[in-house]
Amino acid sequence: MAARQPKEEKAPAKADIVLHPIRFRILMIASGRHVSAQQIISALPDVPESSTYRHIARLVEAGILLMVEEVTPRGTVEKTYTLPDQAADLSREEMAPVSSEDHMRYFTAFATLMLSQFRAYLDRKEQDGREGGNYWSEAVCLTDGEYDHFVKALKSIEGLALTHEPGPGRRRRLIFTAIIPDIEGK
Repeated sequence: MAARQPKEEKAPAKADIVLHPIRFRILMIASGRHVSAQQIISALPDVPESSTYRHIARLVEAGILLMVEEVTPRGTVEKTYTLPDQAADLSREEMAPVSSEDHMRYFTAFATLMLSQFRAYLDRKEQDGREGGNYWSEAVCLTDGEYDHFVKALKSIEGLALTHEPGPGRRRRLIFTAIIPDIEGK
């Protein structure tokens, strides 16, 4: 009798890696800057430290989060990470197999993160009076081709802002984009 071959495990889809609620939060923390694992852990007080390390490792293994520096202060290895431009972007093809239920789960995590970030902004604003947050909604009518062009133009403008390194007078600002098709024919 022939030995059974071990079942080959299918690699998780990029969407499953990026849109996991904790990993998505890690990516937002690392976006546009270099952060250590300890800084990530400090920014996620509700997540166990060991879980945070596992999620960081998963993002690095998938090539989404990049380790940019490794130093050994006081005998302990400290790694610094960043999110390279567009490394976490998901293409139409990568999102195609995602079920409606998973889409809703991913969007809920996205919206929850956005809400928590806005709450933190309002709390800081009450403490120091600094402005800088905004939100708005627009309705536009576009063909599929015009929509693709619009998204590329938004990414281009975002790319220009991403070229600015942290420095005096620059505040880190988070940009959340959600484009939702409206009811057909309206």
